[in-house]
Order: sequence, then structure tokens, then C-alpha cells
Amino acid sequence: MNPSVLLPCGGLALAVLLAGAVRRHLRSEAATRALTGIAVGSALGVMWALALIVVGAAASEPRVVQYAEWCRVATPSHHPVPLWLGGLAAGLLVGGAARAGLALHRHHHRDASWPSNGPLDIVDSVEPMAFAVPGRPGTVVVSTAMLGALRGRERDALLAHEHAHLRWNHHRYIRAAEVAAAFLPPLRPLVAQVRFETERWADEEAARVTDDRTVVATAVARAAVARADVAQAEGSDLAMGRVGVVARVDALLQPRPVATTLTKIALAGACAAVVVGLASATIQLHHLVTFANHVCTEG
Repeated sequence: MNPSVLLPCGGLALAVLLAGAVRRHLRSEAATRALTGIAVGSALGVMWALALIVVGAAASEPRVVQYAEWCRVATPSHHPVPLWLGGLAAGLLVGGAARAGLALHRHHHRDASWPSNGPLDIVDSVEPMAFAVPGRPGTVVVSTAMLGALRGRERDALLAHEHAHLRWNHHRYIRAAEVAAAFLPPLRPLVAQVRFETERWADEEAARVTDDRTVVATAVARAAVARADVAQAEGSDLAMGRVGVVARVDALLQPRPVATTLTKIALAGACAAVVVGLASATIQLHHLVTFANHVCTEG
């Protein structure tokens, strides 16, 4: 086992820092995809590293080697891994996988909690709410109270915003980031950023449909004000007026950001940090290959 197997941890920290620094200078769709990719790639890299540490610890344990009849050449050329470290890695791996499984289950349960009543479901309710329920084709749920809180074109902006969530499958980005963060808790800051960027993405789509950024900004603000004094009862992650309202309104009142060369370099560096981490851990694959080639071939 080579110490480079731990590089995904360093790559993770670097990628999170760089991604957080540059996302404000990217268009929301690019930021969403980049942040999600970094989160998933980092989680996979650390997962792979933990698995290889477990294998390395097993290959360094004489009793395990003897029991499995591993070839004697499978371990002498590699750094031995203490059994306690292998046990710790196994615990982290199992615990992370269990948390990721629970997070995935919660998402499936949440998506199925609202019955599909067509592309638009107007609910007679005094609670102002509007959200998108993923599915095939998915449903936009809006209450009569929310429609009453908005004016003519603001309602169009609201519906365009929610339909954008469904059209671009924003729930998949959020789900991927949340599952990755469930496995690897240090990734949680990226989840909040992915949520914000999906809302910004939907805002920009609504601005494109209505051809009026000010109307969309007003709709976002009115929806947030309408919801300010009521309970949060939505069963979806994709709800207008829930995430970063002030920052979103401010962004809509300004031109769309254009990525500078420095921003592109920093983003490329963040992605490279994840790739390097994955590659460095993957190099350790020779442990598994050696095991597969030699297990049970010599007594």
C-alpha cells in the first residue's frame, strides 16, 4: 500500500475550497454541474481509498493470508497496513455506505409522497406554496394562496421557474450531492451550494421565458415574503423562495455572470484535484490485481 492512496482527502479539501471560490463567477448551470461532479468524484475517491486500505490491511495480516492461501509475493513489495487502520477504514466505509443508502431512500420516499395529478396541480390552500415534484413527467404544485400573492406576469415567472426544475432534472443534482455528502460529511457545504445554484438556474430559465429579469426577481421576493410567516410544509427540495432569496434577487437585477480566464483555471484546478485523487487511489489497483492473479494458486 502506497501513501498516495490518501491523496483523495487532500484533493477533496482543495476542490471544495476552489469550487466555493469560483462558483459565483460561473453561470448557474455550469456551477451546478461542476459542484455536483466535484462532490460525487470526491466521495468516490475517498470510498475507493478506504476500500484499498481495507484490502491492504487484510493482505498484511498473516492469519488472513494463510486462510485465503494468498501467494507470498502478494505482500512483500508493498507497505504494510496496520490492522487497526484497516478496521478503522472498514468502519468508515460501512458507516458511510449506510448513510448514503438512507439518504437515497429518503429521496425516493419524498418524491413518491405527492401523487401526480398532471403537469400542474393547483391546490386550494391558505398556505402559500409552490414546488416541483420529480417524476414522469413530474408535477408543479401551486397553492391558490401563492397564486393570490403574485401578480399576472409574476405567476408566469413562478410557473416557468418550477417547470425549469423538472425540465433540467435539478433533483438529480441535489440527490447526487446529498448522497455523496451523506457518505462523506465534509462535503455538506457543497450540497448547500448545489441547492442554491439549481435555484439560480431555474431563475435564469424563468427570466429567459418571460424576457424580464425584474419580473422574476419580484416574483422570487414576493414568494419569499408570502411564505415568511407560515409553516414550511413542502415535500420537495425544488421550491421557489426557499434558498438564498436575497442573493438570488440581487443576481437577477444584474447581468448574467461571465466566467473569466482565472475562474476557468480555478475550476479546472478543482476538477483536476478530484481526478488526481481518484487516479492516485486507482494506481493502488495492483493490490487487487495481484490478489486476483495469485489467490489460491499456491499452497
